[in-house]
Amino acid sequence: MANLIVGESQSGKTTLIKVLSRGKAHIKFSDYNICAVPKEDERLIELWKTFKSKSINFINLDFMDPPGNATFTSLNPQLHEKIQKAEIILYMLPLFREDKDLDEIKNQENELILKDLETIEKLLKNRKLGIPEKAVLDKIQKSLLDEIPLSNMVFREDELKILSAWNLLSIKPIFYIINISNTQLEDEKLLNSIKEKLKDKIYFLFPAKLEEELLELDEKDVTEYLSMYNLSKSIRNLLIDKIFEFNNLISFFTAGEKDARAWKLKKGSTALDAAGVIHTDIAKGFIRAEVIRWDELVKIGDWKKAYQEGKVRIEKKDYIVDDGDVLYIRFHI
Repeated sequence: MANLIVGESQSGKTTLIKVLSRGKAHIKFSDYNICAVPKEDERLIELWKTFKSKSINFINLDFMDPPGNATFTSLNPQLHEKIQKAEIILYMLPLFREDKDLDEIKNQENELILKDLETIEKLLKNRKLGIPEKAVLDKIQKSLLDEIPLSNMVFREDELKILSAWNLLSIKPIFYIINISNTQLEDEKLLNSIKEKLKDKIYFLFPAKLEEELLELDEKDVTEYLSMYNLSKSIRNLLIDKIFEFNNLISFFTAGEKDARAWKLKKGSTALDAAGVIHTDIAKGFIRAEVIRWDELVKIGDWKKAYQEGKVRIEKKDYIVDDGDVLYIRFHI
C-alpha cells in the first residue's frame, strides 16, 4: 500500500514528492505521481562496503501524489478509494499562505467524520447485522458524534477485524505536513504555537524552499545546512523513520558478495517470518537461522572469520529477530 499525499492545489504536494524522490518521481498512472523512496540505511551501506557487494538494495516506501485539489472536503470517488487503500495519509497544509491557519486541520478531520457517520447510518439499516457488528457500530457512532476520529480510539483485535470490512476513512493514520517558509521556520512564536496546537498529532515542518535547496547539496553539506535552522534531519529521513516507527517495523539484513539487502519486518517477528519475507520457499524449507549483529560482522570483515570466532549464533525458527540483525537462512526444498 502507498502513503497518500493530499492537500489543495499549490499546497506543496508535488514539491514533497520531488524532495522525497530527490527529483526522480515518475508517473506510473495517467494522473498520479508515484515514487518509491529508499530508506537509505547507513548500516546496510557499511555491510555493502565490507563485502564489496555487486549490488545494494534498500527498503522502498511508496508515496502517491494525486493531481490538483485533493482534500477531504473535495472527495471524488477516485480519491475516496485511494484514501481507503492508503497505508498512511500525509495531509499538506500550506501555512506559508496568509489565508491558511491550523484550524484547517480540524475542518478537514470533521469531513472524514461526517463521511463515516453517513456510512454507519447506512450500515445500521442492515437488519442482518450480528450482535458483535451492531455493538461496534454503536461504539464508533458515539465517538464520531463527539467529533472523535476513529484513529483516536482504542479497539480490540476482534473489533478491528470487524472494522476492516467497512473501509471507514477516519480510522486512517494522518501525518500533517506543515508547509512553511524559511522565515517562518525562524519564528519561535509561530513554532511554539504549532507545537501547542498539534501536540496530539503527528506532524512535520516542511520548509519547501529549504528542502529543495538541499537537493542541490552534497551529502556532507546537508547536515551543516540543516543545523543553521536547528534541524537534525531532512523531512525525507524524518518521514521514513516515523513511518517505520508508527508501523512497528524493524530492518534486518542479508549480505554477501552478490548483494547487500535490507528487509522490513514487524517488531516481534520470528526467524521463520523473516525467511518468509525473503522467499516463501525458504520459509517452507527452513532448517535454521545463522545470526550476527551488523556491526559485529562489519568489524570482523567476513562470514568465515565470524564463524571461526564464534560470533555467529545458530537460532531456531522461533527466534525473535532484532533490528540490525544479519541473517543467513539455511533451508532445503
